[in-house]
Amino acid sequence: MSPRDLRAYLFDSQALRYHPSLAGQINESGRIIAFRNQLAHGYSGVADDVVWFVVETSLPALHERVNALLLELDGRRQ
Repeated sequence: MSPRDLRAYLFDSQALRYHPSLAGQINESGRIIAFRNQLAHGYSGVADDVVWFVVETSLPALHERVNALLLELDGRRQ
């Protein structure tokens, strides 16, 4: 799987379920999946201020972790 494919795959709600080793490497993966599901399916609506809070406080750390995983996987291929 290429790094680009992995980026897309990590944001698929099924990715962490099928690859538990990834879930163990991403903090709060269960909460990430649940939040994604709320956004994608509109469960009970999600307040804009909650989404913005998550974007500002949690997304940067997730972005760093995913990039680190991609670099790790890319390094294994070389």
